[in-house]
Amino acid sequence: MTGRIGRINDIFVGLITGGVYLMLTYTTWIVAMREFSARSFVVSLSVAIPVWPTYFILPVGFALAALVSLYRGFMPRKPGAAK
Repeated sequence: MTGRIGRINDIFVGLITGGVYLMLTYTTWIVAMREFSARSFVVSLSVAIPVWPTYFILPVGFALAALVSLYRGFMPRKPGAAK
């Protein structure tokens, strides 16, 4: 889409997508903090291996995706640039 309608569509899609990613960030952050406070680990060959740090990968990834989608939704288009 081009023109005013295309710009409104870009903003709308950026807001919706960013909002969904922010909800996913919040949800996975709660899980990561729960696992952090419990100091989750697995035992392999009688060695305790901590797994709680891996729970923070998802919230960081979703937060970055939210920033990118909000950035793309609100930054002005360059003339002639393909999406």
